[in-house]
Amino acid sequence: MKSILKPLGVSSRNGKGRNIFPVLGVTALVLWGVALWSTVGFSLSSLVISFTYIPRYLYGILIGLILGDGFISLSQGRKNAHFRFLQGVINSGFFWHVYSLFSHYSQSLPTINISKRRGKLHSALVFWTRSYPFLTDLYYLFYVSGRKRIPWCISELLTPEGLAMWAMSDGCKAKGGFYLSTNSFHYEEVQLLCNALKERFNLDCSIHSQCGQPRLYIPANSMPLFRSIVFPYFHSSMIYKLR
Repeated sequence: MKSILKPLGVSSRNGKGRNIFPVLGVTALVLWGVALWSTVGFSLSSLVISFTYIPRYLYGILIGLILGDGFISLSQGRKNAHFRFLQGVINSGFFWHVYSLFSHYSQSLPTINISKRRGKLHSALVFWTRSYPFLTDLYYLFYVSGRKRIPWCISELLTPEGLAMWAMSDGCKAKGGFYLSTNSFHYEEVQLLCNALKERFNLDCSIHSQCGQPRLYIPANSMPLFRSIVFPYFHSSMIYKLR
């Protein structure tokens, strides 16, 4: 089985002797910066795609989105996986913020997805990235037999930016604290997330049951710390979740 663990073991060093982002290794073609230009409408060669990785801050954001409403798909017969992100039109401000971060890796503009649930029509915005090897590594790390799961090394992957993205895409305030929707994961996996948040950010967490499914809860006593961690990375349209 492929995994991202092998790339994680590869590292280079800068002039000060500190590890440079180990996921990249020493042969990756990586574009650095906060605002990478869009490549929508451009066709990239398979060689360019094979050498393309992702900057550290975007990698952390991608992890947070995968924990929330983001999905990685690997179609049968395809060599590499792509990333998909969907949000209701009511969250269009946040959606376009996320798309602006990943438009460099997308060949097309977002589209509108209309679905019918419980007799009502729901409109959502969705975008896909191109298929890349680094997404294939993440697919094998986060998916088993097509089911999204929590990898054992999640504490090493979480960043403040990623936690903020997770909270914006799939979190809500409640009872003086904050819920992160983890209903699709197994109880043991949610416990792994709780341990990771404690180890990584010193956040106290507990697991509540919702219709027999586990839901991660950040209690009121941890909210000041939680807000201080994620607030700098929250989109303005999502600040209401922290109030």
